Amino acid sequence: MTTQLRNAIIHTGPWILYDGRCGLCTRGVARLGPIVQRRGFRLTPLQSLIGRAFDTGKDEMQLITASGTVLGGMDAYAYICRHIWWATPLFVLWHLPVSHQLLRWMYRKLATNRYRISDACKLSVPREDNPYAMEL
Repeated sequence: MTTQLRNAIIHTGPWILYDGRCGLCTRGVARLGPIVQRRGFRLTPLQSLIGRAFDTGKDEMQLITASGTVLGGMDAYAYICRHIWWATPLFVLWHLPVSHQLLRWMYRKLATNRYRISDACKLSVPREDNPYAMEL
């Protein structure tokens, strides 16, 4: 990827990158997409061109901030929660030492088992394109 394209992606963000092959993740995006988009976030699957360009090799959702910083997992959720008034308590909890570790552990468990959870809850990936997923 060229520096120019990378900068264009960063400039149009912030971007939330989610697992487009995960039923739990795509359903979450379908429900929360309008909420985060009203706050300036853009959404695209990790499997998209943008997602592959910023791949960190970690098995977790990612967020590309407007300054180009890539956050992953619970760090990304905390960043998003800071921008949603009713989710601010989770952002505050994130900064307490004990809950920080607990929330990180909970996220890792959820991320590790997301396909199992999707199967058990019959959360299949929608066949049609997600209306909240975007590309440049």
